[in-house]
Amino acid sequence: MHEEGAKIVGVIERDAAIYSSSGFDPQELKMYLSANGSFKDYEEAEIVETMDPSFIMRKKCDVFAPCAVDGSLNMHNAPHIKAKVVIEGANGPTTFRAD
Repeated sequence: MHEEGAKIVGVIERDAAIYSSSGFDPQELKMYLSANGSFKDYEEAEIVETMDPSFIMRKKCDVFAPCAVDGSLNMHNAPHIKAKVVIEGANGPTTFRAD
């Protein structure tokens, strides 16, 4: 999506999430994560969330793409999603109740 002009404004990993309204370069993020193992100290982000990385899901965006963990979009956080569309990129990221 980035190659086609989409702006990636948020990324959630296992122990940290990052957000920037100006967007991220996914290749830079991939290199940073490979080198550091986490986004905990990523200085290019406007927001780095470590207490509750899923909080970044509440940020306004056009497309929300849960792409890793089963059940990451559930009945507790689904009402807070402000995306125009959800595109699942994993096996079962949305629970039945979230749907």
